[in-house]
Amino acid sequence: MIAIDVALPDSLLTERPDLLSKTEKVGAVARACAMFAVRRIFIFRDRLDGSPSDGALMQDLLNYIRTAPYLRRRAYRLSKEYSYVGRLPPLNIPLHQVKPEIAGDGEIREAYVINGSMADVGLVEPLPLVRGEGSSTSNGLALVRVYRKGDSFVAREVASSPVYRGYEVRTVDGLDKVISSGGPYGLMIATSRYGRPVSSEWDGLLKATHDGARLLVAFGSPRRGLQGIIRREVRERFTWLCTIEDQKVKTVRTEEALLATLSLITLAANISAGGQGHGKGHG
Repeated sequence: MIAIDVALPDSLLTERPDLLSKTEKVGAVARACAMFAVRRIFIFRDRLDGSPSDGALMQDLLNYIRTAPYLRRRAYRLSKEYSYVGRLPPLNIPLHQVKPEIAGDGEIREAYVINGSMADVGLVEPLPLVRGEGSSTSNGLALVRVYRKGDSFVAREVASSPVYRGYEVRTVDGLDKVISSGGPYGLMIATSRYGRPVSSEWDGLLKATHDGARLLVAFGSPRRGLQGIIRREVRERFTWLCTIEDQKVKTVRTEEALLATLSLITLAANISAGGQGHGKGHG
């Protein structure tokens, strides 16, 4: 299994004219990242074209769609930025597909902690909560396993999930802060139509996507590529790749570049692992 982090500028939404179209673009980005089990999405400051308010909107919407549907009303207060969340596509990741009843002892679920002692896990009533070691969350999202206790159930907080639970979202001051806070990375890819064709770098990509590898993939803004956003000393730390070779359109949207790039990385990881899938195929 490889760990993939994605870095996106806060200028990603600058050419979207209204909240509806911004929401739809964030939804497409979320789907692409969840499809390929991205671990973290970093939103970094673009000091030329960036918008802190758009960056905050991206973070809010990405977190909203990542949250299990049965917890969203409790976890998020109704406000303007969520006006069009009904247009967001479902992620349908494993922890979003739970049923109204408990499937079995030890079932893992996303929960909302209430006053530090109860957990909403999507049932009719919240369950008593057994806190995890070192946990300090009094109200907020957590991960739990549900166990039977007599005629009822209890939720026990856990630190990790055996199945993909969705991405984590972080906002940082620049791409250099992504590297320092998210790394170390075995390979850092900067996507660009002017980068080296991925076909010519395929052997290196196979070696870099071995089991346990950590990768960072960075994308530019609609108005300018990464080369126009980041400082030279940061640019030199990346491997610059063109992941859509011989493109026939003038520009490639970020959500399209995400799908193309992450699919190639996943393919390389699967080949490196001897054909063992990074995840289940499409249905």
